[in-house]
Amino acid sequence: KVLQVVQDWDGAVDVRTGGTNGAWYTFGGLSASITPSSSSNKVLVIAHISGYTQYDGGIRINRSGTIVGSNTLASSRPQCIVEFPSNHRNNETSTNAFIYLDSPGTTSSRTYTIQSIWNGYTQYINRTGSHQNNNNDAVTASNLILMEIAG
Repeated sequence: KVLQVVQDWDGAVDVRTGGTNGAWYTFGGLSASITPSSSSNKVLVIAHISGYTQYDGGIRINRSGTIVGSNTLASSRPQCIVEFPSNHRNNETSTNAFIYLDSPGTTSSRTYTIQSIWNGYTQYINRTGSHQNNNNDAVTASNLILMEIAG
C-alpha cells in the first residue's frame, strides 16, 4: 500500500565543466525529502535522468549521507546504481531510469539526492552536447519520485 508520494522534477539545462575529480555532485537539482510514518515502512525510489557526457560516469542515490542501492564491490571503480554513459554523438542525450526499494528504518525525515561523479569531462544535464536551436537537439527533463510503502 502506498502511503505518500513525493516528486522532484528538474527541467533546467545545466553544464558542469569543472569539479574535483572523483567527487560526487547533485545531478541537476534532483533531491526530495520524505518522512516515513513507521520505521518498518519502505521507500521506493524511482528516478529518470537525462543528459550527455563526453566520457562514461556514474550515478548513485545518497540518502541523508548514506549511499544506498549501489554496487558495493570493493574496487577503485565508482560504486553506482547505474552508469551515466557517454554518447559519442553530440546531439543525443543518454537516458537512465532506475528503481530501488530502500529500508530507512526510521520515522525521521530522509533526503534522497541523485548524484553523478565528476570524471574530469564535461557533463550536460537535460540537454544535448551541441544544444542547437533546431528540431534535432531536444531539451529533456529528469525526475525523482519517492513513495512510502507500508511495511
